[in-house]
Amino acid sequence: NNAKLFVTHAGCNGVREALTAGVPMVALPLFGDQHRNAARIQDLGVGVHVEVKGLTAAVLVEQIKHALNARTYHESAEGLAAKI
Repeated sequence: NNAKLFVTHAGCNGVREALTAGVPMVALPLFGDQHRNAARIQDLGVGVHVEVKGLTAAVLVEQIKHALNARTYHESAEGLAAKI
């Protein structure tokens, strides 16, 4: 796995793939179960939940940098992948 981060709308399939690969996420939910999935991503410490409403490019870049640089997200994602 070469991915360092997955930017996702937090759909079930993408979230499952990222968790299986041990990759942290930046979740930008749009509708349906994506909001619950994004909240769970953040609750589990495997990424951040970013609201799309009012989102700017600067905020998105900031959240991506934060998720890439916070070792705890990587450790949590790798830990869940090992359990899966």
